Amino acid sequence: MKGIRFTLFELVFVIATIALLVGFLLQNLSSNCNATGSRIKCSANLKQIGLAQLMYSGDYDGYFTVDTGNPSSNFASLNKLSLLVNGKVYACPLSSAPSTFASASNYAYIGSGLRDDDSNPTENSLAYDKSGNHPGNEWVNTLFIDGHVQGAKADSKDWARNNSP
Repeated sequence: MKGIRFTLFELVFVIATIALLVGFLLQNLSSNCNATGSRIKCSANLKQIGLAQLMYSGDYDGYFTVDTGNPSSNFASLNKLSLLVNGKVYACPLSSAPSTFASASNYAYIGSGLRDDDSNPTENSLAYDKSGNHPGNEWVNTLFIDGHVQGAKADSKDWARNNSP
Protein backbone atom coordinates (compact mmCIF):
# COMPACT_ATOMS: atom_id res chain seq x y z
CA MET A 1 0.00 0.00 0.00
CA LYS A 2 1.46 3.25 -1.12
CA GLY A 3 0.92 6.41 0.92
CA ILE A 4 1.04 9.98 -0.27
CA ARG A 5 4.51 11.40 0.10
CA PHE A 6 5.45 15.04 0.14
CA THR A 7 8.87 16.53 -0.15
CA LEU A 8 9.93 19.00 2.51
CA PHE A 9 9.64 21.86 0.00
CA GLU A 10 6.04 20.96 -0.91
CA LEU A 11 5.06 20.70 2.74
CA VAL A 12 6.59 24.10 3.58
CA PHE A 13 4.90 25.65 0.53
CA VAL A 14 1.45 24.35 1.56
CA ILE A 15 1.88 25.55 5.16
CA ALA A 16 3.07 29.00 4.00
CA THR A 17 0.09 29.34 1.64
CA ILE A 18 -2.36 28.44 4.38
CA ALA A 19 -0.68 30.89 6.79
CA LEU A 20 -0.90 33.66 4.18
CA LEU A 21 -4.61 33.04 3.58
CA VAL A 22 -5.34 33.01 7.33
CA GLY A 23 -3.41 36.29 7.68
CA PHE A 24 -5.55 37.98 5.03
CA LEU A 25 -8.72 36.66 6.64
CA LEU A 26 -7.75 37.90 10.12
CA GLN A 27 -6.81 41.33 8.81
CA ASN A 28 -10.20 41.68 7.15
CA LEU A 29 -12.04 40.51 10.27
CA SER A 30 -10.07 42.95 12.42
CA SER A 31 -10.98 45.99 10.32
CA ASN A 32 -14.66 44.96 10.32
CA CYS A 33 -14.63 44.58 14.11
CA ASN A 34 -13.06 48.02 14.57
CA ALA A 35 -15.73 49.69 12.42
CA THR A 36 -18.52 47.83 14.22
CA GLY A 37 -17.10 48.76 17.62
CA SER A 38 -16.93 52.43 16.67
CA ARG A 39 -20.52 52.34 15.39
CA ILE A 40 -21.61 50.87 18.72
CA LYS A 41 -19.76 53.60 20.63
CA CYS A 42 -21.41 56.23 18.45
CA SER A 43 -24.80 54.67 19.16
CA ALA A 44 -24.04 54.62 22.90
CA ASN A 45 -23.18 58.34 22.78
CA LEU A 46 -26.56 59.11 21.23
CA LYS A 47 -28.23 56.93 23.88
CA GLN A 48 -26.56 59.04 26.63
CA ILE A 49 -27.76 62.23 24.94
CA GLY A 50 -31.26 60.73 24.79
CA LEU A 51 -31.22 59.91 28.50
CA ALA A 52 -30.12 63.47 29.29
CA GLN A 53 -32.94 64.80 27.09
CA LEU A 54 -35.45 62.63 28.97
CA MET A 55 -34.13 63.97 32.31
CA TYR A 56 -34.50 67.51 30.96
CA SER A 57 -38.06 66.82 29.80
CA GLY A 58 -38.92 65.48 33.26
CA ASP A 59 -38.00 68.87 34.74
CA TYR A 60 -39.64 70.99 32.02
CA ASP A 61 -43.23 69.71 31.73
CA GLY A 62 -42.36 67.00 29.23
CA TYR A 63 -40.68 69.27 26.67
CA PHE A 64 -37.27 68.51 25.21
CA THR A 65 -34.67 71.24 24.92
CA VAL A 66 -35.59 74.11 22.62
CA ASP A 67 -33.32 74.90 19.70
CA THR A 68 -33.15 78.65 19.29
CA GLY A 69 -32.42 78.32 15.58
CA ASN A 70 -28.75 78.83 16.27
CA PRO A 71 -26.83 75.72 15.14
CA SER A 72 -24.28 76.34 17.89
CA SER A 73 -26.96 75.71 20.53
CA ASN A 74 -27.21 72.02 19.56
CA PHE A 75 -26.95 70.44 23.04
CA ALA A 76 -25.61 73.42 24.97
CA SER A 77 -28.56 73.49 27.39
CA LEU A 78 -27.78 69.91 28.49
CA ASN A 79 -24.23 70.96 29.21
CA LYS A 80 -25.24 74.22 30.90
CA LEU A 81 -27.65 72.45 33.26
CA SER A 82 -24.97 69.81 34.05
CA LEU A 83 -27.13 67.02 32.69
CA LEU A 84 -24.40 65.90 30.31
CA VAL A 85 -20.97 67.42 30.88
CA ASN A 86 -18.63 64.72 29.52
CA GLY A 87 -17.51 66.15 26.21
CA LYS A 88 -16.65 62.75 24.72
CA VAL A 89 -20.37 62.01 24.43
CA TYR A 90 -20.80 64.77 21.83
CA ALA A 91 -18.20 63.25 19.48
CA CYS A 92 -18.71 60.33 17.13
CA PRO A 93 -15.49 58.24 17.13
CA LEU A 94 -15.76 57.68 13.37
CA SER A 95 -16.21 61.36 12.49
CA SER A 96 -13.59 62.99 10.30
CA ALA A 97 -13.68 65.96 12.73
CA PRO A 98 -14.73 64.74 16.20
CA SER A 99 -16.00 67.52 18.43
CA THR A 100 -16.16 67.28 22.21
CA PHE A 101 -18.21 70.46 22.59
CA ALA A 102 -21.97 70.42 23.13
CA SER A 103 -22.33 73.44 20.87
CA ALA A 104 -20.51 71.75 17.98
CA SER A 105 -21.61 68.14 18.46
CA ASN A 106 -21.25 65.52 15.75
CA TYR A 107 -24.97 64.84 16.18
CA ALA A 108 -27.81 66.93 14.76
CA TYR A 109 -30.66 67.81 17.14
CA ILE A 110 -34.14 67.95 15.59
CA GLY A 111 -36.32 67.54 18.67
CA SER A 112 -36.98 71.18 19.48
CA GLY A 113 -40.55 71.63 20.68
CA LEU A 114 -41.31 67.91 20.91
CA ARG A 115 -42.69 66.34 24.09
CA ASP A 116 -41.81 63.07 25.75
CA ASP A 117 -45.47 61.97 25.57
CA ASP A 118 -45.48 62.08 21.76
CA SER A 119 -47.99 59.73 20.14
CA ASN A 120 -45.25 58.09 18.03
CA PRO A 121 -42.24 57.90 20.37
CA THR A 122 -40.70 54.98 18.50
CA GLU A 123 -41.04 56.68 15.10
CA ASN A 124 -40.25 60.37 15.67
CA SER A 125 -36.59 61.19 16.13
CA LEU A 126 -34.74 63.65 18.35
CA ALA A 127 -31.26 63.50 16.87
CA TYR A 128 -29.09 61.67 14.37
CA ASP A 129 -25.53 61.50 13.05
CA LYS A 130 -24.36 64.51 11.10
CA SER A 131 -23.01 63.90 7.63
CA GLY A 132 -19.41 62.72 7.73
CA ASN A 133 -19.63 60.76 10.98
CA HIS A 134 -19.27 57.40 9.26
CA PRO A 135 -16.94 56.75 6.30
CA GLY A 136 -18.78 57.26 3.03
CA ASN A 137 -21.92 58.23 4.98
CA GLU A 138 -22.92 54.56 4.74
CA TRP A 139 -24.34 54.32 8.27
CA VAL A 140 -26.54 56.57 10.38
CA ASN A 141 -27.62 56.24 14.01
CA THR A 142 -30.93 57.82 14.97
CA LEU A 143 -32.13 58.73 18.49
CA PHE A 144 -35.89 58.41 19.00
CA ILE A 145 -38.18 60.16 21.50
CA ASP A 146 -38.54 57.07 23.67
CA GLY A 147 -34.74 57.03 24.12
CA HIS A 148 -33.81 54.09 21.91
CA VAL A 149 -31.17 54.39 19.21
CA GLN A 150 -31.38 52.60 15.91
CA GLY A 151 -28.66 52.25 13.31
CA ALA A 152 -29.32 51.82 9.61
CA LYS A 153 -27.66 52.14 6.26
CA ALA A 154 -28.17 55.74 5.16
CA ASP A 155 -29.89 54.71 1.93
CA SER A 156 -32.45 52.49 3.66
CA LYS A 157 -36.16 53.28 3.65
CA ASP A 158 -36.29 53.17 7.48
CA TRP A 159 -33.70 55.91 7.81
CA ALA A 160 -35.33 58.13 5.18
CA ARG A 161 -38.79 57.72 6.75
CA ASN A 162 -37.55 58.54 10.27
CA ASN A 163 -35.43 61.54 9.31
CA SER A 164 -37.53 63.37 6.76
CA PRO A 165 -38.56 66.91 7.80
